Amino acid sequence: MTTATVPPPAKQRMTVEEFLDFCDRPENEDKHFELLRGEVIEVPPPSPLHGTLCSNIATELTLYARSRRKGHVATNDSSVRLEDDSVLGPDVAYFEHLDKYRDLGPRPAETPPTLAVEVLSPSDSFRKVSKKIEQFLAAGVKVVWLVDPEEETISVYRPNEQWKVFAGDQQLVGDPELPGFSHRVANFFLLPGELPVAFST
Repeated sequence: MTTATVPPPAKQRMTVEEFLDFCDRPENEDKHFELLRGEVIEVPPPSPLHGTLCSNIATELTLYARSRRKGHVATNDSSVRLEDDSVLGPDVAYFEHLDKYRDLGPRPAETPPTLAVEVLSPSDSFRKVSKKIEQFLAAGVKVVWLVDPEEETISVYRPNEQWKVFAGDQQLVGDPELPGFSHRVANFFLLPGELPVAFST
């Protein structure tokens, strides 16, 4: 007599509102999650390398925003609500739709950022990252930077275009989405003590 194989239980799917309530539970206070098309994904804590790269990038983008007196920068996987029951958090994001601090709220942003930056982690698979980039672009994010800490490169993704890879002494230029922004790629991968005294982008 053969015994039928019982399939594993399907992963529970959530709406955005159910997901936000789930994240607010006391047992999840010190955890970080994303919602990908209704599926809850726990995101591991970042390493110092990861955090330093995010800080370097966020600093240059903040200086850029201040020079323009327009937009703002968010880090720490600040959540963005997308279509298809998804709430994702870019490592760094540049938003242009708000200019006043009091307009920021505690809930996920409803308007996608102009730029989303993802820093690769050891646990990231190419398929997972590609899917996230596709969702950002489909939701209205104009440009995505994918930062590779090991190769010290930044790949730039735009809707309906082949991605481009920048490294070393190449300038990462923001036009047309971030007009006037330009920064030497290698400087993102340096600590302050490694930069020239008269440092400029």
